[in-house]
Amino acid sequence: MSRDFIGNRYNFLSLFHRTLSEMASRQNLLFSAIFYG
Repeated sequence: MSRDFIGNRYNFLSLFHRTLSEMASRQNLLFSAIFYG
């Protein structure tokens, strides 16, 4: 395995995780607004 491949994969996973986290936080805000709003 080349180091570049591992680096690219790590960058992709971290970006993917950040996107999921942002989506989850938005859904939590929406969820809270629906339940407590």
